[in-house]
Amino acid sequence: MSINASHASGRCKNTFIARGGNLGWEGFAVDSQIVSRLKLISEENFRYADIAEKFETSFNFIEAGASVPPHSHDETVFNLVLQGEFEVEISGESRLYTQGQWIFIPRGVTHSVKSHSKVTLLELWEK
Repeated sequence: MSINASHASGRCKNTFIARGGNLGWEGFAVDSQIVSRLKLISEENFRYADIAEKFETSFNFIEAGASVPPHSHDETVFNLVLQGEFEVEISGESRLYTQGQWIFIPRGVTHSVKSHSKVTLLELWEK
């Protein structure tokens, strides 16, 4: 399930905004795996979810050609590619991700990464 929505600037830090049952940031699809973890709060004609309750967030700035060898995490991780091309191998299957695509890495799953260009990611670590 991919869903779209608008971003309400200045409304709230770390907030997804929803209109008409849709949830996300302007121009990006949001993976249903994230949405299913959030508690939606209704207010007038929109709904929102404060992602700080469920996720630690960070931006990652990665140089072209950078790589990280196979490893795993104790947390589930979601990455939104904001810029660039980023190759991720998860459990032996490799896929190239580009701007606007989400990467879902389940906890405990071995993965490796390589950037094909300068990459900027929004990273969400499930608490």
